[in-house]
Amino acid sequence: MSTWVFVYGTLMPGHLRWAVLAPHAAEHRPAHVSGMLWDTGRGWPALQVGDDLIDGSGRDRCAVPGHLVRLTDDTAARVLATLDEIEGVDRGLYRRVLIGIDGTEAWTYETLEPTDGWQPIPDWTDRDER
Repeated sequence: MSTWVFVYGTLMPGHLRWAVLAPHAAEHRPAHVSGMLWDTGRGWPALQVGDDLIDGSGRDRCAVPGHLVRLTDDTAARVLATLDEIEGVDRGLYRRVLIGIDGTEAWTYETLEPTDGWQPIPDWTDRDER
């Protein structure tokens, strides 16, 4: 069974942390997930997944762009453990959740932090990664 990960920020191709995934990516392609993308003001975005989200300004959830990455079978478990560490799963910052994207099940990371003070954004660019 293939292991897929949906990435939407610094882990996307061409971004700051792509080097963590690139050696283990058997393939990748653009994809979208239903949810809300937030600029945390810390140099990385945060995602909330789901169809029933509304931000503080009344903006409905949207199609959050990112990349669907298939991990090589021999490194998938190790890469997921590394991503859990990067995303702060053990510190309660994010949780790894299984989502469906166009018939593919993929892991992604959803914020567990309050979004108060964060700005909703349509997509992530590297402007804050410098």
